[in-house]
Amino acid sequence: MTALDALDRAFASEEPFPIGGCPYCYGEEGLTELSRPLHLIPDDLVSATAGEVPSHWDDFPRLFRRLVPRIIRPLVAGQFHVSEELIATRLVETGWSTWDAPLADALRTVWTAWWQATLHTHPSPVSIRDTLGLITVATDSLRPRLDIWTATRTPAADTHLAPGIPCGRWQSRAPTGLGSRPQGKSPSRGPSTEMELL
Repeated sequence: MTALDALDRAFASEEPFPIGGCPYCYGEEGLTELSRPLHLIPDDLVSATAGEVPSHWDDFPRLFRRLVPRIIRPLVAGQFHVSEELIATRLVETGWSTWDAPLADALRTVWTAWWQATLHTHPSPVSIRDTLGLITVATDSLRPRLDIWTATRTPAADTHLAPGIPCGRWQSRAPTGLGSRPQGKSPSRGPSTEMELL
């Protein structure tokens, strides 16, 4: 089972509930659609809801939590029409790390798998900067991702790094794996696509 499949299973416990919110922006029809089973909510309504300010909804944390599988799956594939920065902000606003353990753990597993997949895939569906930005803001932690990047010996990981190296002088001071490769070491072979990890 992939991390995204596990996410779907973990969040399957989130039942539909009557959605209350701004009738001017969404109308009764939109609020009714958001109250349906998750797979019946139109993609454009999921995007609009994810990008909306929390004050539009009577219970934004519960609504966003219920939509998480429909947000995260297209997001990691580069097919979601709301910025990664905004999704990271919304996750923090909903207090995702305090959700019931199966839900929060499923998201943590996705963060790990997504980061690993990004380091093994170039070009990646979402830029490495946006991926790292979302995970860092959502988890309030940067160092673990940088440590993984340093330890990842793949051409994709190095290629992702290259645009961020301003000059050879910086490269000579970079930690092993960040722009330099020890002599005699060849990169390990990683998954050919991000979906193998996700």
